Amino acid sequence: MATIYQGGCLCGSIRFTAVGTPQKPHSCSCKMCQRHSGSVRQFWVEFAKEQVT
Repeated sequence: MATIYQGGCLCGSIRFTAVGTPQKPHSCSCKMCQRHSGSVRQFWVEFAKEQVT
């Protein structure tokens, strides 16, 4: 059974679902990412277009 990931923007007007294995993990600690996340480091992954609705 495939793993399902769900998320969206903070205001709730955009929602997404991704199914399957995430690809290409990333991390960043630049000042812009620190301001955006409120953390010292920000982490994210990518999914293929076909995996996202």
